[in-house]
Amino acid sequence: MFNLTWTESAAINIDSDDKDEFFSKILDFNIRFFGAIILGIIAFMPFVFSIIINEKFHEAYFQIPILMIASIFNISTGFLGSIYVAKKITKEIAKTSILSAIINLIINVALIKFIGLYAASISTAVSYFAMTVYRAIDVRKYIKLKIDKKVFFSYVVMLVITTIFYYLQMKTMSLIIAIFVSIYAIILNKHSFKFILDLVKRKIRWS
Repeated sequence: MFNLTWTESAAINIDSDDKDEFFSKILDFNIRFFGAIILGIIAFMPFVFSIIINEKFHEAYFQIPILMIASIFNISTGFLGSIYVAKKITKEIAKTSILSAIINLIINVALIKFIGLYAASISTAVSYFAMTVYRAIDVRKYIKLKIDKKVFFSYVVMLVITTIFYYLQMKTMSLIIAIFVSIYAIILNKHSFKFILDLVKRKIRWS
């Protein structure tokens, strides 16, 4: 839902005078809002996995953080892809998507005999990461994106810590991490809802 709305807004604002600031704010929102959701999933999954997933699929527990990290890059590629859509150069979306698929396939085939199910998760994360890096560099020709470095690095640190304790499977520490993640997510997104409201108002104004 957000992606559809955002793509329309991107097309409207791609040539505006404040396009760099506008797109940078959307990127910042993506990091804060969707990043917090992904952190929350990793932090709380140790407490709900056995409730919502059949024990026959226990091995899936260990794939979740990797796939959540892949989701972060997937969200980023979607955001960057909207810039291509707004500039009407959708061939770049096809080109980078095909390249990502090839990387995914090669890594998956190369590793599956050695690490089994992890090969699929890792290949997905790496392919989305590669596509994110390529698009982030390429779209500089159209938009000068800026990120809040403090937010970015604090998020990376929280993600690493949360993922480490996820795999350690220490219930007490997992509970502490979940509490910290909740507080962090609230602080991180204290301005997000105001930003969404401003985005809606901006869309109405341009309609």
